Amino acid sequence: MKKLPSLLQNLFSRKNKKAASLEKLKSKTEIMKAELESLSQFENFLKELNNKS
Repeated sequence: MKKLPSLLQNLFSRKNKKAASLEKLKSKTEIMKAELESLSQFENFLKELNNKS
């Protein structure tokens, strides 16, 4: 029975690590979305410049 608390602790530790990894991925995804939006805006700006010339 002494092993049960240890097993539970390991399970919660793994769960917390996975949650932290998920949060990191969400953060990176948000950053990438913002970068993609910036690139899209820059592309549109270049297209407008090209159309003016």
